[in-house]
Amino acid sequence: DGVGKLAVDSITMRDYPMIQAYVVWLAVIYVAVNLAADLIYHYLDPRIRLGGDRA
Repeated sequence: DGVGKLAVDSITMRDYPMIQAYVVWLAVIYVAVNLAADLIYHYLDPRIRLGGDRA
């Protein structure tokens, strides 16, 4: 049994705190993956600047 089954069971049983925790967990994973992709992209292509264009 995995996290997906836990989420489906929580939705079925209307366990709202568990559903909220699952959604927050997914959001944290989403942000972490995007941050990692941005940092790796910067590492692979040094022309990319972190922090934007400064005039």
